[in-house]
Amino acid sequence: MSNNINNPYAKKTVTRRNFLLSLAGTGAVGLGGGALLTLLNKSDGITVDQKAKVDVANPLKNSTSPLIMGSDNVTATKEPVVETAQDFSGLTIDPKYKDRILVVIELFGGNDGLSMVPPYGTGKYYDLRGGLAVPQNEVLPINDQFGLHRELVNLHERKDQLAIVQGIGHTDGNLSHFQMQDQVNLGNSGSENYRTGFLARLGNAIGSQDPDAGLLAASTYGYSLGMRNITAPFLSTSDLAQLDVISDKDATYAAYREAVSSFKGDPLSDATGDIFSKIYNPKNVFPSAAESAASELASYDSGDNATGRDLGAQLAIAAHLIRADIGVKIIQTKISGFDNHSGMGFAYPELMKGVDGALGAFLNDIETMGKKDDVLVCIISEFGRRCQVSGDGLDHGNGSMTMAIGPVKPGIYGDDISLNDLDEKGNIKPTVTFGQYQASWAQDWLGVPADLLLDESPETLKFV
Repeated sequence: MSNNINNPYAKKTVTRRNFLLSLAGTGAVGLGGGALLTLLNKSDGITVDQKAKVDVANPLKNSTSPLIMGSDNVTATKEPVVETAQDFSGLTIDPKYKDRILVVIELFGGNDGLSMVPPYGTGKYYDLRGGLAVPQNEVLPINDQFGLHRELVNLHERKDQLAIVQGIGHTDGNLSHFQMQDQVNLGNSGSENYRTGFLARLGNAIGSQDPDAGLLAASTYGYSLGMRNITAPFLSTSDLAQLDVISDKDATYAAYREAVSSFKGDPLSDATGDIFSKIYNPKNVFPSAAESAASELASYDSGDNATGRDLGAQLAIAAHLIRADIGVKIIQTKISGFDNHSGMGFAYPELMKGVDGALGAFLNDIETMGKKDDVLVCIISEFGRRCQVSGDGLDHGNGSMTMAIGPVKPGIYGDDISLNDLDEKGNIKPTVTFGQYQASWAQDWLGVPADLLLDESPETLKFV
């Protein structure tokens, strides 16, 4: 293990790193439903092309496991990685960023930003939306132009922690779910054809500061396109209790012990006593994971609201990883249900109620931990919805609204949008790119220069 005495990012170093690597090597992690640890980095001698081959060959991508379901956004390809190899050898991240954590909430399907953050001060909004518009007297105001959907009560109580981004959209106008999922999750808004996820590149950059660090990134819903080809220590699971998969009562215990014992080299060849007892129970990586997961989930449950239960379960995992204090810097969550071509009037309030309930519980938990100033939550969706109503729903649209929640400079960011000057398809003309939004996560929040991750070197929004 390298000497990290003067490295602030070494604070969270987990001495069981090689143990986790051994789990990946034996295939032990993946039993009992599929908790997946990806714990490979440059120091393991795996090149970019080799890592691509490992990733493509991963059978979990085609799995029907609950951990992998919902990954219809996977781009099936056997092409090698064609992007320029990332070199973070000259990167030094300022110590002031070392305790910060990014939590991304992806609303899959194309969230209607004009319903989440209605421009209630503009009469044109009501002309375009008719009965699907949020009534002016029900909007939770942010200022005299914008407010929040009536179901976002918990977020409105924290309006001094909200950075609203207006006009976020795609410059090429393509509104295919799958192509826009690729563009957003891979960060392909410039000329580079990235096959490594944007969050993976961000994690790899942070991981370069301490190659021996413990768990750095996590997905709470299974396979993550944004984390594709990550080489920093990474966990993908939808249930922390699934980490408790190797014990002396497990049928695989004897075979696992033999496999682990066959490993040569530091520190496994010298592991005895207490170290071995921990090797046989992965949940020790997360203190009392199995015991507390159920009780945490209960506090995040939004009753009969499916969206609240789904996001609540994921944010409960996020909270547990943060509470465990093992160095996690990036957590990605994802829920679906936002492709509202019909039934919008009934479906959308329920979606917002679920998001608000789960997010409110998570933010309360973060505050209780004393982490209020360390955790930034960023909402993202692959595109928005058309301004004009289509029946009782909305078609795919460009130019939308989103938000970041946490230790931000509250306000509205991005050039003003105009509902009186739409493009030829009836969409808001984008004033902010996804690259600018993601650059703000990386550069302004986590201290990684955007030009190391995005080829267009976008200007950040400076909301933190």
